[in-house]
Order: sequence, then C-alpha cells, then structure tokens
Amino acid sequence: LTWLGAFDDDGALAGAVAWEETAEEIDLNRLMVAPAAHRRGIGRALVKEVMARAGGRRVVVSTGRANAPARMLYERLGFTLIGESEPVPGLWVVHYASG
Repeated sequence: LTWLGAFDDDGALAGAVAWEETAEEIDLNRLMVAPAAHRRGIGRALVKEVMARAGGRRVVVSTGRANAPARMLYERLGFTLIGESEPVPGLWVVHYASG
C-alpha cells in the first residue's frame, strides 16, 4: 500500500489514506481520520489527493453499507455506486467507482 498522511498545525497525524494501484485503476483501501479531526474536510482532502494522483485512472473504493458519512463523502466527490456484496453473513459492503 501507498500511504499519505495529513497533519494538524501541531504536527500530529490527523488522518491518513492508503491505496494500491495498477495501470488501470487505483483501489482506495483505507481512509482514517482522527475523531478530534472529524468534520474538518481532512478525509475529503485526502481522497481528492488520491484522485488527483490517479492521472485519469478509475478510482474504486468499498465501505460498509451502513457507513453513511463515508458514503456521503464518496458520493459528493462524484463516485457512483457500482454494487454491493456480503463477504461474510451480515456484513454488507458497497462498492463505488469514480467517473
């Protein structure tokens, strides 16, 4: 995985994103924001940076079906719902793709 961090004014890690990439697409694997830094645009900035680094490649991401804040973030950034799956009984995951 390739990691990118976001730091607050005191130098503390406020959020991080990790992804894998191929010639065709970027798979956004992890997005984490420290609870004290929620609702400050850090997650949005990190995802936008990955999208900028994609260089025209498709960006894909999966998240929990019930994770409304994450789903709203991806949808507001233009991601489209492409499906859902149940990898283990009772755990529903939704899949998004950019562009």
